[in-house]
Amino acid sequence: MLNARTWHKLCLSGYLMFPALVAYWVFPDHPLIWLAYLALLWGGLVFVAGGLLCLLMTFGKMGLGCPICRAHSEVQGIHQSRITIQCPECGEMDLRIGQLSGLLSNEPKVEITDEDYLADDRPRYRSILHVPFCHPVAFGLLYFPVVGVIIAAAVIHQFSWFYLLIPGFFCYFLSGFILESLFTGKMTDKGETITRAYSPFRFYSSLCSWLGVYLFALAFPVGFALQESKKEQTTQQEAVPSNTGRDS
Repeated sequence: MLNARTWHKLCLSGYLMFPALVAYWVFPDHPLIWLAYLALLWGGLVFVAGGLLCLLMTFGKMGLGCPICRAHSEVQGIHQSRITIQCPECGEMDLRIGQLSGLLSNEPKVEITDEDYLADDRPRYRSILHVPFCHPVAFGLLYFPVVGVIIAAAVIHQFSWFYLLIPGFFCYFLSGFILESLFTGKMTDKGETITRAYSPFRFYSSLCSWLGVYLFALAFPVGFALQESKKEQTTQQEAVPSNTGRDS
Protein backbone atom coordinates (compact mmCIF):
# COMPACT_ATOMS: atom_id res chain seq x y z
CA MET A 1 0.00 0.00 0.00
CA LEU A 2 1.33 3.40 -1.00
CA ASN A 3 1.39 6.06 1.71
CA ALA A 4 -0.18 9.41 0.80
CA ARG A 5 2.91 11.39 1.83
CA THR A 6 5.17 9.19 -0.30
CA TRP A 7 2.93 9.58 -3.33
CA HIS A 8 2.77 13.35 -2.75
CA LYS A 9 6.59 13.58 -2.84
CA LEU A 10 6.75 11.43 -5.97
CA CYS A 11 4.25 13.71 -7.73
CA LEU A 12 6.30 16.78 -6.82
CA SER A 13 9.45 15.16 -8.18
CA GLY A 14 7.64 14.51 -11.47
CA TYR A 15 7.62 18.25 -12.18
CA LEU A 16 11.32 17.92 -13.07
CA MET A 17 10.26 16.77 -16.53
CA PHE A 18 9.14 20.28 -17.54
CA PRO A 19 12.49 22.10 -17.04
CA ALA A 20 14.18 19.01 -18.51
CA LEU A 21 12.03 19.34 -21.62
CA VAL A 22 13.07 22.97 -22.01
CA ALA A 23 16.74 22.05 -21.49
CA TYR A 24 16.47 19.32 -24.12
CA TRP A 25 15.01 21.80 -26.59
CA VAL A 26 17.52 24.61 -25.89
CA PHE A 27 20.72 22.63 -25.23
CA PRO A 28 20.38 19.38 -27.25
CA ASP A 29 24.17 18.92 -27.61
CA HIS A 30 25.25 19.77 -24.06
CA PRO A 31 27.45 17.10 -22.41
CA LEU A 32 25.10 16.97 -19.40
CA ILE A 33 21.98 16.49 -21.51
CA TRP A 34 21.70 12.95 -20.12
CA LEU A 35 20.39 14.52 -16.91
CA ALA A 36 17.48 15.94 -18.89
CA TYR A 37 16.81 12.49 -20.36
CA LEU A 38 16.83 11.02 -16.87
CA ALA A 39 14.41 13.67 -15.56
CA LEU A 40 12.09 13.15 -18.54
CA LEU A 41 12.08 9.40 -17.98
CA TRP A 42 11.36 9.83 -14.26
CA GLY A 43 8.57 12.33 -14.88
CA GLY A 44 7.03 10.04 -17.47
CA LEU A 45 7.05 7.10 -15.05
CA VAL A 46 5.39 9.20 -12.34
CA PHE A 47 2.82 10.46 -14.84
CA VAL A 48 1.95 6.94 -16.02
CA ALA A 49 1.74 5.72 -12.41
CA GLY A 50 -0.65 8.56 -11.63
CA GLY A 51 -2.83 7.57 -14.57
CA LEU A 52 -2.97 3.98 -13.34
CA LEU A 53 -3.96 5.13 -9.84
CA CYS A 54 -6.67 7.37 -11.29
CA LEU A 55 -7.94 4.40 -13.28
CA LEU A 56 -8.15 2.35 -10.09
CA MET A 57 -9.98 5.21 -8.37
CA THR A 58 -12.46 5.41 -11.24
CA PHE A 59 -13.53 1.84 -10.50
CA GLY A 60 -13.43 2.38 -6.73
CA LYS A 61 -10.43 0.14 -6.06
CA MET A 62 -7.83 2.68 -4.98
CA GLY A 63 -6.51 3.05 -1.45
CA LEU A 64 -3.79 5.15 0.16
CA GLY A 65 -2.01 5.04 3.50
CA CYS A 66 -3.17 7.75 5.88
CA PRO A 67 -0.54 10.53 6.09
CA ILE A 68 -1.01 10.69 9.88
CA CYS A 69 -1.48 7.12 11.18
CA ARG A 70 -0.53 5.19 8.00
CA ALA A 71 -3.72 3.13 8.16
CA HIS A 72 -5.23 1.85 4.92
CA SER A 73 -7.74 4.49 3.76
CA GLU A 74 -10.30 4.32 1.00
CA VAL A 75 -10.20 7.07 -1.61
CA GLN A 76 -13.67 8.63 -1.81
CA GLY A 77 -13.05 10.77 -4.91
CA ILE A 78 -11.67 14.04 -6.26
CA HIS A 79 -13.33 17.41 -5.67
CA GLN A 80 -11.83 20.86 -6.20
CA SER A 81 -8.37 19.43 -7.05
CA ARG A 82 -8.28 17.55 -3.73
CA ILE A 83 -8.36 13.82 -3.04
CA THR A 84 -10.75 12.84 -0.26
CA ILE A 85 -9.81 9.76 1.76
CA GLN A 86 -11.65 8.01 4.58
CA CYS A 87 -9.26 6.87 7.29
CA PRO A 88 -10.69 4.37 9.82
CA GLU A 89 -8.72 6.08 12.62
CA CYS A 90 -8.51 9.78 11.68
CA GLY A 91 -11.75 10.13 9.75
CA GLU A 92 -12.31 11.94 6.48
CA MET A 93 -9.61 14.30 5.24
CA ASP A 94 -8.77 16.19 2.07
CA LEU A 95 -5.31 15.84 0.52
CA ARG A 96 -3.66 18.16 -2.00
CA ILE A 97 -1.64 15.50 -3.82
CA GLY A 98 1.07 17.00 -6.02
CA GLN A 99 0.41 20.64 -5.06
CA LEU A 100 3.15 22.92 -3.77
CA SER A 101 0.85 24.35 -1.10
CA GLY A 102 1.22 21.24 1.07
CA LEU A 103 -0.41 17.86 1.45
CA LEU A 104 -3.08 18.33 4.13
CA SER A 105 -5.98 20.66 3.45
CA ASN A 106 -7.04 22.20 6.76
CA GLU A 107 -8.60 25.52 5.80
CA PRO A 108 -11.00 26.98 8.40
CA LYS A 109 -14.70 26.76 7.70
CA VAL A 110 -16.21 29.86 6.11
CA GLU A 111 -19.73 31.12 5.86
CA ILE A 112 -21.71 29.36 3.14
CA THR A 113 -22.83 31.66 0.33
CA ASP A 114 -25.13 31.27 -2.65
CA GLU A 115 -22.06 30.56 -4.75
CA ASP A 116 -21.21 27.57 -2.57
CA TYR A 117 -24.74 26.21 -2.95
CA LEU A 118 -24.51 26.70 -6.69
CA ALA A 119 -21.19 24.85 -6.85
CA ASP A 120 -22.52 22.00 -4.70
CA ASP A 121 -25.55 21.57 -6.94
CA ARG A 122 -23.37 20.92 -9.96
CA PRO A 123 -22.65 17.31 -10.97
CA ARG A 124 -19.40 15.87 -9.66
CA TYR A 125 -17.23 13.18 -11.18
CA ARG A 126 -15.36 10.60 -9.21
CA SER A 127 -12.35 11.18 -11.45
CA ILE A 128 -11.39 13.18 -14.53
CA LEU A 129 -10.92 9.80 -16.22
CA HIS A 130 -14.67 9.28 -15.86
CA VAL A 131 -15.53 12.40 -17.92
CA PRO A 132 -15.02 10.69 -21.34
CA PHE A 133 -17.59 8.06 -20.39
CA CYS A 134 -20.13 10.73 -19.42
CA HIS A 135 -19.62 12.87 -22.54
CA PRO A 136 -18.08 10.58 -25.20
CA VAL A 137 -19.02 12.73 -28.23
CA ALA A 138 -17.64 15.98 -26.82
CA PHE A 139 -14.51 14.24 -25.57
CA GLY A 140 -13.99 12.56 -28.94
CA LEU A 141 -14.23 15.87 -30.80
CA LEU A 142 -11.72 17.47 -28.41
CA TYR A 143 -9.29 14.55 -28.36
CA PHE A 144 -9.47 13.58 -32.04
CA PRO A 145 -6.82 16.18 -33.10
CA VAL A 146 -4.36 14.52 -30.70
CA VAL A 147 -4.54 11.26 -32.65
CA GLY A 148 -4.07 13.12 -35.93
CA VAL A 149 -1.07 15.04 -34.62
CA ILE A 150 0.64 11.86 -33.38
CA ILE A 151 0.15 10.21 -36.77
CA ALA A 152 1.40 13.31 -38.61
CA ALA A 153 4.52 13.52 -36.44
CA ALA A 154 5.26 9.85 -37.04
CA VAL A 155 4.98 10.40 -40.80
CA ILE A 156 7.17 13.52 -40.80
CA HIS A 157 10.05 11.93 -38.92
CA GLN A 158 9.47 8.73 -36.99
CA PHE A 159 7.38 7.51 -34.10
CA SER A 160 8.54 8.40 -30.60
CA TRP A 161 7.18 7.40 -27.21
CA PHE A 162 7.22 11.08 -26.27
CA TYR A 163 4.22 11.49 -28.57
CA LEU A 164 2.19 9.21 -26.31
CA LEU A 165 3.26 11.18 -23.25
CA ILE A 166 2.94 14.67 -24.77
CA PRO A 167 0.25 15.09 -25.96
CA GLY A 168 -1.12 11.53 -25.71
CA PHE A 169 -1.61 11.16 -21.95
CA PHE A 170 -1.27 14.83 -21.01
CA CYS A 171 -4.01 16.02 -23.38
CA TYR A 172 -6.23 13.14 -22.25
CA PHE A 173 -6.33 14.44 -18.69
CA LEU A 174 -6.43 18.07 -19.84
CA SER A 175 -9.39 17.36 -22.12
CA GLY A 176 -11.25 15.82 -19.21
CA PHE A 177 -10.46 18.84 -17.04
CA ILE A 178 -11.68 21.29 -19.70
CA LEU A 179 -14.90 19.37 -20.36
CA GLU A 180 -15.57 18.98 -16.64
CA SER A 181 -15.26 22.76 -16.23
CA LEU A 182 -17.62 23.42 -19.14
CA PHE A 183 -20.29 20.94 -18.08
CA THR A 184 -20.20 21.65 -14.33
CA GLY A 185 -19.80 25.43 -14.63
CA LYS A 186 -16.92 25.59 -12.17
CA MET A 187 -13.17 25.32 -12.30
CA THR A 188 -10.59 24.81 -9.58
CA ASP A 189 -7.41 26.59 -10.57
CA LYS A 190 -4.47 27.03 -8.17
CA GLY A 191 -6.59 25.92 -5.21
CA GLU A 192 -9.37 28.44 -5.93
CA THR A 193 -12.80 27.54 -7.26
CA ILE A 194 -14.17 29.80 -9.99
CA THR A 195 -17.83 29.54 -10.99
CA ARG A 196 -19.13 30.56 -14.40
CA ALA A 197 -22.34 32.10 -13.06
CA TYR A 198 -20.65 34.46 -10.56
CA SER A 199 -17.29 35.13 -12.28
CA PRO A 200 -17.75 34.58 -16.02
CA PHE A 201 -14.72 36.65 -17.06
CA ARG A 202 -12.31 34.84 -14.71
CA PHE A 203 -13.86 31.51 -15.61
CA TYR A 204 -13.44 31.91 -19.36
CA SER A 205 -10.02 33.58 -19.07
CA SER A 206 -8.74 30.63 -17.03
CA LEU A 207 -10.36 28.26 -19.51
CA CYS A 208 -8.59 30.03 -22.39
CA SER A 209 -5.28 29.71 -20.53
CA TRP A 210 -5.73 25.96 -20.21
CA LEU A 211 -6.76 25.76 -23.86
CA GLY A 212 -3.47 27.49 -24.68
CA VAL A 213 -1.61 24.79 -22.74
CA TYR A 214 -3.63 22.18 -24.64
CA LEU A 215 -2.66 23.72 -28.01
CA PHE A 216 1.01 23.92 -26.99
CA ALA A 217 1.02 20.23 -26.06
CA LEU A 218 -0.84 19.48 -29.28
CA ALA A 219 1.81 21.23 -31.37
CA PHE A 220 4.75 19.59 -29.58
CA PRO A 221 4.98 16.36 -31.65
CA VAL A 222 4.90 18.16 -35.01
CA GLY A 223 7.46 20.74 -33.88
CA PHE A 224 9.72 18.04 -32.48
CA ALA A 225 9.40 15.92 -35.64
CA LEU A 226 10.17 18.89 -37.90
CA GLN A 227 13.22 19.76 -35.80
CA GLU A 228 14.59 16.21 -35.93
CA SER A 229 13.87 15.93 -39.65
CA LYS A 230 15.74 19.17 -40.31
CA LYS A 231 18.73 17.90 -38.31
CA GLU A 232 18.87 14.73 -40.40
CA GLN A 233 18.69 16.70 -43.65
CA THR A 234 21.49 19.01 -42.48
CA THR A 235 23.65 16.02 -41.52
CA GLN A 236 23.09 14.40 -44.89
CA GLN A 237 23.93 17.62 -46.75
CA GLU A 238 27.16 18.01 -44.78
CA ALA A 239 28.12 14.40 -45.45
CA VAL A 240 27.72 14.68 -49.24
CA PRO A 241 30.64 17.16 -49.87
CA SER A 242 32.97 15.17 -47.64
CA ASN A 243 32.25 11.94 -49.54
CA THR A 244 32.72 13.73 -52.89
CA GLY A 245 36.10 15.05 -51.78
CA ARG A 246 37.28 11.56 -50.85
CA ASP A 247 36.27 10.14 -54.23
CA SER A 248 38.21 12.83 -56.11
